[in-house]
Amino acid sequence: MMLEKKSKMPKMVFLVGKLSKMGLWISALLLLACSGGSDSGSPHSPDGGDSDITATDIAITDSAAVADAAAGDSLSDGGEDVSANQEVAPPVEPQVIPVTSWRVATLKNPNDPDPVLTAIENGTFVFPETDDAYGLKWSTVRPAEDGTIDSQSWGYLQLLVAKVTPPPTGGIMVQADRTYQVLSGNVRQPGDIYGSGRIRVPIPHSTGADWIVVRALVGTALPKVVLTEWPQEIAFNPADMTAPDWVLGNDEPSYLGLPILNFRDLPVTNLTAIVVENDYFTESQQPAPILGAHTVSQVGFRLVPKKFETAERTIPVRLRLQSPDLLYLYEQEVTIPIVNLDKTNPQAIRQTFVSEMDHSIQFFGLRLPVEYDPVKLYSLVLSLHGAGVEAGGQAAAYSPKEWSILVAATNRRPFGFDWEVWGRKDAIEVLEEAQTKFATDPTRTYVTGHSMGGHGTWQIGVLFPDRFALVGPSAGWISFETYGGPPFPTGVFGWARHSSNTLRYVDNLIPKAVYIIHGTADDNVPIGQAEQMFSVLSPIVSDLHFYRQPGGGHWWDGEVSPGADCVDWPPMFDLMQRRTVNPDQLDFRFVGASPWVNPTHTIITVLSKNTPAEDFVVEAKVVGTDYVVRTTNVRGMEIRTDALEKAGVNQIVVDGEIFAVDNPVVEVGETSGKRPGQHGPLNEVLEKPTCVVYPDESSSTLREVAANLVSTWSVIGNGAMCTLPMSLLTEEVRTAYNIVYMGVPKENVPVPESTQVTWNTQGVTVAATQYKDAAVVVVFPEGERISAALYATEGKEHLLYRLQPFTSRFVVPDFLVWDEQGARKVGFFDGDWNYEPTFSQ
Repeated sequence: MMLEKKSKMPKMVFLVGKLSKMGLWISALLLLACSGGSDSGSPHSPDGGDSDITATDIAITDSAAVADAAAGDSLSDGGEDVSANQEVAPPVEPQVIPVTSWRVATLKNPNDPDPVLTAIENGTFVFPETDDAYGLKWSTVRPAEDGTIDSQSWGYLQLLVAKVTPPPTGGIMVQADRTYQVLSGNVRQPGDIYGSGRIRVPIPHSTGADWIVVRALVGTALPKVVLTEWPQEIAFNPADMTAPDWVLGNDEPSYLGLPILNFRDLPVTNLTAIVVENDYFTESQQPAPILGAHTVSQVGFRLVPKKFETAERTIPVRLRLQSPDLLYLYEQEVTIPIVNLDKTNPQAIRQTFVSEMDHSIQFFGLRLPVEYDPVKLYSLVLSLHGAGVEAGGQAAAYSPKEWSILVAATNRRPFGFDWEVWGRKDAIEVLEEAQTKFATDPTRTYVTGHSMGGHGTWQIGVLFPDRFALVGPSAGWISFETYGGPPFPTGVFGWARHSSNTLRYVDNLIPKAVYIIHGTADDNVPIGQAEQMFSVLSPIVSDLHFYRQPGGGHWWDGEVSPGADCVDWPPMFDLMQRRTVNPDQLDFRFVGASPWVNPTHTIITVLSKNTPAEDFVVEAKVVGTDYVVRTTNVRGMEIRTDALEKAGVNQIVVDGEIFAVDNPVVEVGETSGKRPGQHGPLNEVLEKPTCVVYPDESSSTLREVAANLVSTWSVIGNGAMCTLPMSLLTEEVRTAYNIVYMGVPKENVPVPESTQVTWNTQGVTVAATQYKDAAVVVVFPEGERISAALYATEGKEHLLYRLQPFTSRFVVPDFLVWDEQGARKVGFFDGDWNYEPTFSQ
């Protein structure tokens, strides 16, 4: 049982671009400050939360590249099998670089320009020797032994600068806790704003810079920076491993994911991820994603077990990376936990799977039923954790039931994406993985969660109501706006974020059971959030329940449940057993946000809308032998007919037009052009395996912007993504990845002319208007995939860094033009990918 701890309401820090003349905003960065926001008192696994792991604490048995061999990068031409002659390099102990002092300055408010960043971007930055360098007030601060830096600064942004000597090979491995950016030379890497202690990012030796700049938000949590010299081409980061709990006796393959840092100036291609045979696992080999230059990105390994018995609590796994681009074979030994599952009281465990989003390895917490029988049909409960909570700890907060399986998704990270955008995708992926992996009854599926996970429960419940019989939020907030955030944006940016507004879609809960749980003394998520939802739902939801725990804080417990009462609440689970959902429900009314978010409700999938400014609505009902469908703002859709045939339906009537039930899928309206998976906005491009390509002859800035995008996805989303120079963009890569063209001339990018978006070194043009000294991002179809292009005019490449898509509070529409002042032009294309003036601002 967890004891309640008090925690303050999260402090929201919004760093946004300046307001342009049009009054549009471009979101450059949107962060939850690490000084608050975790669900204190909520379930944490032993490895969750803040960590004091440093580079020297990691048991590195990785290989070292000798200095003369590592002097230059090479790239295989795919001919001779160089790897056949490669040797496993000898182990190396990482060497922490002693930093005796940091120069520190502070920007007092978000509107202050950052002269250090400006100097870095124009190539004039040098170490600030004087106390008034760059017009700022500098002081010298000695870090603590563990790397923590206490400058006693006040303001909003700290600038921390240290002198370093670039190593002759490899580079510097940086652990930058409670910071958001690390810069050296022309390299810019993300920091770990939440201070997990797990994240490492690469600064390659080729920068040649004798300084490192760290940018950190000022707050109650102090930044901690550890620099480690790394002499070789690549590095494993076992501190951030994604691994399963291995159940003793399990004979099914599983997966393990590990971030890999690439210090090379070139990508690593033709990479193979190998598990070396030992007493526990047979050898396995599988192709690994391309590792972009100067990136950190996850690589997955397949674990194929032997039959074994052991009394040990962990077992070793030896991992190997092999590529003809590399000088050596690189190995790393890790250990994974062994679990002897008690069938009478099964403990919570971690299970891994391959994500469809990016083919990275993700995990979920699992609580199997008492005396689990793999051939028996069970109910399935999806649980969503709070901010800072690890999914394994979330699953452990529930007691095992005889009738249900419980899975806890990760949100990609303990803080993740607030169960929106990629977090929402992760929740649905885990749900579908569990439905495939285990014997579950699709009519008995439920969603619940706590705090941020309570918000996720509202979100998942209203957006995907056909999947769940009951929606059960505990201590949940409704939306960013109701929970102390700014008002929802209006105009095009608002259209892009409609799905975030939970209250728009509450009618979807009318046929559901809803069980709300909240403590009356919650000082993190005020009970007013629950009261508001109860008030909104009371007139429309008949099976609505609201339990208020007298005096209960954000996390509370008692003697009612063997688990934690505030989540494992018996009356809610009793109600689950009485409620079912029909996955093929024919009579319904569904309000959807967008085909890129939630296109499908039971048998109907909306392909595209007439206007992006409004939601779509589908009302369907069986009337005799007709299936009568009425739509609002639907341009095209598909209807599955298997369930209709079982119901004796002979024809479909959609908005008065008659269709025969003579095909497995009936197409209605416009089915060409936009459709789910090839629809936009930019987020949709990044929801599938993605590769960022840049011109071979371009400035290194474009390569570094691409690297920053990939590393940011790894740090924030525990993900995998590739970067490549254009010369290596093959048809195989195009087939496997969505492509993001970074800085590629317009004539080499297949953007349809109908979009009326074009660019050159002098300006960006949308329709007949040119924007000079600007940058653009545009989404477009390419073959069977969806692609994007990012471009900045000559001398303005640094503007590309200002587009940070990996946040839960900013969705990039189909196209966006911005400059130093902010957004200049933004909009959506119509259903045929045509520029439409009324869809833009």
